[in-house]
Amino acid sequence: MENTTEVQVGNPAKPERPDALGLVARTLTSPQLGTLVALSAALAIGIGLIMWASKPMYAPVFPGATPADSAAIAETLRAQSVPFRVDPKTGSVLVPQDRIEAARLQLSASGLPGNNAVGLELLQQDQSLGTSQFMETARYQHALETELARTIAAMQNVDSARVHLALPRQSVFIRNRARASASVMVKPMPGRRLEDGQVEAMVNLVASSVAYLESGDVTIVDQWGRMLSNGGESVADGETRKQFDYARKLEELYISRIEALLEPLVGVGKVRARVTADVDFNSNEQTRELFDSDPAQIRSEQIHDQSSSQPPALGIPGALSNQPPGAGTTDAKAAAEGAGGETENVNRQSTRNYELDKTITHTRQAPGRVVRLSAAVIVDDRVTMAADGTAQRTPITDEEIERFTALAREAIGYDAARGDTVVVMNQAFQAIEEIEPPAALPLWEQPWFAQVLRQAVAALAILLLIFMVLRPAMKNLRASMQPALLRHGAGGVPGVSGGVEADELGDDVLNLSSPGQRPRALPDASKDYGEVLALARTVAAEDPRRVAKVVKNWVGEQEEENG
Repeated sequence: MENTTEVQVGNPAKPERPDALGLVARTLTSPQLGTLVALSAALAIGIGLIMWASKPMYAPVFPGATPADSAAIAETLRAQSVPFRVDPKTGSVLVPQDRIEAARLQLSASGLPGNNAVGLELLQQDQSLGTSQFMETARYQHALETELARTIAAMQNVDSARVHLALPRQSVFIRNRARASASVMVKPMPGRRLEDGQVEAMVNLVASSVAYLESGDVTIVDQWGRMLSNGGESVADGETRKQFDYARKLEELYISRIEALLEPLVGVGKVRARVTADVDFNSNEQTRELFDSDPAQIRSEQIHDQSSSQPPALGIPGALSNQPPGAGTTDAKAAAEGAGGETENVNRQSTRNYELDKTITHTRQAPGRVVRLSAAVIVDDRVTMAADGTAQRTPITDEEIERFTALAREAIGYDAARGDTVVVMNQAFQAIEEIEPPAALPLWEQPWFAQVLRQAVAALAILLLIFMVLRPAMKNLRASMQPALLRHGAGGVPGVSGGVEADELGDDVLNLSSPGQRPRALPDASKDYGEVLALARTVAAEDPRRVAKVVKNWVGEQEEENG
């Protein structure tokens, strides 16, 4: 059977226009509708994923802020055009992570977050007419506590502070006055500690700010409940602690002198010194009087001489001497010699006063006298680099040890009379092990990993949509449109059944179909050029020989017209 080929070159007869309901029904039942819906859904999901991946991650700008501070922070960020969100669970203000540091600096410059405690400003508020004296006293005490807490919090290394005052009602009688007391809770900054001088300054500050408050009645604790003040310890305990601190500081002073003197000679870190100081904290008082006489310097002299004479007693002692002599004669010569003798008594007294030097000495020895010092010094070997780059250790010579010993003695004020000792020895130090750097955070704990993961998930989801949804949908759409193009007749509507029948073609139509098949006609020239080109390509792909024959007939007709 011979196939006939006809091409339509004229305007075909126009088919009847379908009704609107039928067109809607055929459109809803068309397989192209589902494909278009899938394409639209995939496009919407892809846009949503892109927006989700590009959305920045938020973090709290000031965790733990009070609601009042959060409101002030939100107003400040809104005024500075900084994007923020409010966490519905905690009420914290969240800002993008890449802008959190800049936001904190801006808020800190604005004084946020601030201390909302009201001090003496409370007294400036309007008071009601019926305010009692108790309320006025309570407000004043609260204002005083707040002001003291502000002052303490302004000190270095102090993060925050709270002050509680116990102010009893005073009596008009001095003997019945009660003593006030105070307690202070101090929170140091992270990684900081309060020095003893700061704690003592806080105690004196609070005691001087409140009437009838002694420094011994002020208690200071930290946030861990540790006692910082020494108000509860006895006088003896306080003196012992001060003496111990003084001895340790004195030892540290001597150690620093020795190391500062020897390190330039042997190298930094190659000298270790320890000093033990025996300190006498006894307080001694002594009063002494000295008299020094000079024999050559006579202040006064007094001499008293006394002499006396009397006749001696005659006769023989006894009873016979008291009796008159009897008749007889006496020896006249012996009597004359006895009558001529006398007795003489002499008394001499001499008193001399010399000049005297009197010295009164009152000595009071202050506590803290160094009784004895003991110093031990270790010096490391000398380290030199060999030609091959290895380190070589060389011990210190005895002459150098002697010089180092002399320097150490002079550094601490060596006194042999006190029994001080200084020992310097050479010993190789153990090598210091290098501290390994902290292990890097795993990849999934890096701050940027979450954002990159979100973007990667979004990109993967978009690729899956493209290859699993968009691409199959486009293929189905193209496949569903090809039969419609093939059925598209002159004046017909693509994709709608009911094209032009073979008997409705004009005389100037060339049939491209075999006998018994539905005639295929080229669209009218007034149609879109793309549709005509698509139909021609489809026909050429299905049957190139038939298309060649059609073109041959066109050429023959053109030659006949020209001839």
